[in-house]
Amino acid sequence: MADVIRHKRSETAAAVPSAGQLELGELAINVADGRLYFKKSSGEVVAVANLADIWAMQPIGKPFGLWTHLAGVAVPPTDNPNYRYIKLTASDSYNDGVLTSESVSGSAPLVQATAVINDAGSPMNGQTVRLINTERRVLRAGSSGTVEAAALQGHGHNIVADDNFSRYAKTAEVGSGNGSGPLFGLQNSTNNAYYGNSPSDNTVVAVPIMSDGTNGTPGVANETRVKSLGADYFMRIR
Repeated sequence: MADVIRHKRSETAAAVPSAGQLELGELAINVADGRLYFKKSSGEVVAVANLADIWAMQPIGKPFGLWTHLAGVAVPPTDNPNYRYIKLTASDSYNDGVLTSESVSGSAPLVQATAVINDAGSPMNGQTVRLINTERRVLRAGSSGTVEAAALQGHGHNIVADDNFSRYAKTAEVGSGNGSGPLFGLQNSTNNAYYGNSPSDNTVVAVPIMSDGTNGTPGVANETRVKSLGADYFMRIR
């Protein structure tokens, strides 16, 4: 009969052997959660990834989104000693004990939200992260960590005298009252109403957005955005 070799083992879920319990290169197995450990030359006990645990396979520092609004979608556990994730959302109980110095300022859509990683076992301990779920900030390729505000590319507009605008005349006048300077607007020659900068008091009057007759009515909101679908982002820190 062949000899049976049994490595050191534990039947307690999430139990991790200490450095004093293993010799250099010695293996230990947690038979409850299927994880294998060994002792490195540095004296550190490390775990070999459990291929049955998808959360053990994610790289540290990679943000990824989950559709948590769908029933049946699982999020990374918070009680596994071999890894820890954070949810990139301010004031969320998921992050209890591993985030500190949270800061949220501004109002939508210009919210700024950050926190500091507070986990001694994480190689990212002490690093500041952006809470992009709270900020509603999108990720962009290149220049890792560079924070950019919303922007609209510089551009100009042509004013065309057609059936919609033929009754308006371009104005360039100097305002008075609470300010002065070159002004531009559209003047209705029938009722003398101005659309744009008012030449009487330098006050800006809103010009409604309208359809160009071809591409439909423009969407109006308090931010410039592409068509999107929300997701909750998480990131492994240990």
